[in-house]
Amino acid sequence: MAPKFSVSYATLIVIAAAATLVLTLSPGALPIAPLACAVLLVSVLFPKTTAVVSITLVLIIRPGTRLFETSLGGVTVTEIDVLIILSIFASCFIRNKSLRPLPATLSMWLPILLWPTWMLVRTLMPQIGSVIFGSPLVDLRVLSAFFVLIPMWVLATREGIGFLLRVGVYAAYAASAVAILALVLTRLKLISPGSYLLVNVSAGGAGDVRPGGEILIPIVIVLLVAGSAPLALGSRLLSYLLLVGEILASQTLSIVIAAAAGALIALLLNWRALTSLKRTLVTVALIAGAIAALGGQQTTGLANADTTARFNVAERLGQSSVQYRVVEADTLDRIYNQDPLVVLIGTGPGSSVSFNDSAIHQVKNLTHNAYNNIILKSGYLGLICFVSGFFILSLRLLSTRERLRRSLVASLVAVAVLSVTVPFVSTVTGLCGLLWLCAVGIADIAAKSGALNEYGLSKKSDEKVLANLKAEKSTQLLRGRLMRT
Repeated sequence: MAPKFSVSYATLIVIAAAATLVLTLSPGALPIAPLACAVLLVSVLFPKTTAVVSITLVLIIRPGTRLFETSLGGVTVTEIDVLIILSIFASCFIRNKSLRPLPATLSMWLPILLWPTWMLVRTLMPQIGSVIFGSPLVDLRVLSAFFVLIPMWVLATREGIGFLLRVGVYAAYAASAVAILALVLTRLKLISPGSYLLVNVSAGGAGDVRPGGEILIPIVIVLLVAGSAPLALGSRLLSYLLLVGEILASQTLSIVIAAAAGALIALLLNWRALTSLKRTLVTVALIAGAIAALGGQQTTGLANADTTARFNVAERLGQSSVQYRVVEADTLDRIYNQDPLVVLIGTGPGSSVSFNDSAIHQVKNLTHNAYNNIILKSGYLGLICFVSGFFILSLRLLSTRERLRRSLVASLVAVAVLSVTVPFVSTVTGLCGLLWLCAVGIADIAAKSGALNEYGLSKKSDEKVLANLKAEKSTQLLRGRLMRT
């Protein structure tokens, strides 16, 4: 059942939307100090709402697009950093929060924290290799995504696992709605191509519309196929229409492949739990998608009827985007072969590569392959640290036959496939999406092991706290019955 948002949710969303609109149109229209005070006041009055809205915005803001940018002590601060700090600040004021289950799940968190720890250690070591060196803070900014785990865990322990799951899934629906709306407004010529806070509208011939939060799209598709995702307004049809509409608007083949791979794994892991009809429908859909993508059929895209769709693998293999990625991989291979130590520990955070090829002629800090980015900055040692945390979590989730856990593993597979061609996990917003998925999985393990109960709180929590929560729940049920009568 879809959650019932209170008046405080709607109030804060309206305030956030109005402030965003004013700052977008005229960044100097509002004084920063009064605005900051007002936001902090709202955070204290409506902490849960503030935390949810802040996390949602972090998940769906388009990477690379900045509403504002300032420098504090030589460190660039953007709205992403402000939202992360705001979510942590608000989580401190959430009533009846409990972090007591945290020690019980420490063994699951430590493997995931291996990679950021190694990145900090690697920063203390000298930079090596035939690359261009800059400030390590450029790459260390992505580690700020791990701080979002604090408000996420507070929400899980206070509101339960289902609430945290809905936050990410509804963020995916919101990103899909933004993409569809932007496509319609572009066709009506109400907005021009360009980069906006939540979406990027291409000026090229393909006319694709790329929203933020795209890493969530294959995740939620997998959860929907497995029957583990909350539905948009309680409608399964609307949920699928939103996600399919986003894919048609963005025309991103990598998301389609990742979603298909994750859905296939989810189908195999949950085969016995699925009905015969769902098995047949999903199998037919996967086969049809593979034939359409690999068959070399000439289809027209919805985003631009005059161009050939970007979902055709046969065509995409000959396009510049694939050649672009091949050149990136070849250039990095040459850098690795020059020094074996680079392969082991990487060149170090802050390093950039100069690409001098007909397909690429620029200096880049990140490539399209997220794994190559990790190897370049932190070596194969860093890659092992990064992958091992999610691999260990997947093994823990597969220890039982529960549908949600197996669906989460399939979603992790989808992200792993997506990271080969799109570096979402190399950005703060993309990494937050991946960590949200892990937080849901760890919270579910904690709940089933007895560390959390149905309210999300530790079983050792004060009886007074549980009594208050039960009273709140009874009051809400009674109020609902009175309204129905």
